Amino acid sequence: MAQLLLKTTLDFSSVRARDIPLFFLPTALIIGIEDGNVAEILDAAYLIQYPFVNSFGFVKGDYFRLSSGFNLIRFDVRLQSKFRLLPLRKQSQITLSIWDVAMPFSSDPNAQSSTSGTTTTFAASITSAAILPANPNRKGLLVVNNAAAAILYIGYGATVTPTTFAVKVSPGQSWESQQDYDGPLSGVWSAALGSAQVTEYV
Repeated sequence: MAQLLLKTTLDFSSVRARDIPLFFLPTALIIGIEDGNVAEILDAAYLIQYPFVNSFGFVKGDYFRLSSGFNLIRFDVRLQSKFRLLPLRKQSQITLSIWDVAMPFSSDPNAQSSTSGTTTTFAASITSAAILPANPNRKGLLVVNNAAAAILYIGYGATVTPTTFAVKVSPGQSWESQQDYDGPLSGVWSAALGSAQVTEYV
């Protein structure tokens, strides 16, 4: 199942590349490129991934060559990322559509899908707090930061700080993990305002 995340027209009349207003942790994407100057399928642009790496921030990662029309991209490593679009030809505008594709992160043919989930709400705290205990039956989780202004920092382990964390979830955004991690998770906010909703799939 594919979910439309973004459809926007980007103006390249005065710049060479543009940031895509999307910040998330992808498994697979379908990228739609509509170039009004091109009728046939041609190489249209590069999608540049900037994954977040602890201690370094966002660093330039892979380049994905996109054709006009629809492109399926599968990410082997699932990291919180930003993206930039770099057209291959001189043009004024490109209409960009992005769908998140529900594809399994694991390539294990014996992997089992989730049969149930449990949702818990946690109040925002400026001190590290446990979000989930270790669970060997965990198959995935979804964290929604319901805070209006506070950033949620998530860590793998018993404690986390705003400077040493694994995932940063902006206000009103969510993070979904299907990684093979069944240990404890902790969280801390930039301000004690709002809450987070955590769903664990087993």
